Amino acid sequence: MINPGDLRLISMNPTKRDHTLKYLLELPFIGTTLFNLIHCRLNFNNLFYNTRRSDAMSYYVEQFYQNAHFDNSNARYPFASYICNFLNVDIRDTLKESNISLYVISGENREIDYNLIHKQYVDYNQSIECSVVKKASDFPHLENPFSTYDYIQLYLQD
Repeated sequence: MINPGDLRLISMNPTKRDHTLKYLLELPFIGTTLFNLIHCRLNFNNLFYNTRRSDAMSYYVEQFYQNAHFDNSNARYPFASYICNFLNVDIRDTLKESNISLYVISGENREIDYNLIHKQYVDYNQSIECSVVKKASDFPHLENPFSTYDYIQLYLQD
């Protein structure tokens, strides 16, 4: 797993407020307008602003933008589900019972402290191995691909 989320947040169920917000985000005019405001090039630039190689991320900004608006794909529907916690899955019990090798790779400068995330995962399963990619934040596989590749190769050799 590369930069997995906080287990407490990804296990949250949708609330009544989430159901209402999802309904609004899926409305044709309101939902499309909000989706387009949120998924503009400026916001994608801001997404990559904190990355170490923000100058080299212009390609990815364009790819994110193009994919969000590809051929009237109605991407607002999965976006609404994501924002309103409809795509969350509680994996804590599965982590406890899992007997497969799991590896967590995190960026050193991510917004959420990687030590907290690593501790959460290891608390549920002691066999989970964790690594930190130096000089990377939310996209270690893009910001420091060689170091990320080295960790992946190390884990694949096991």
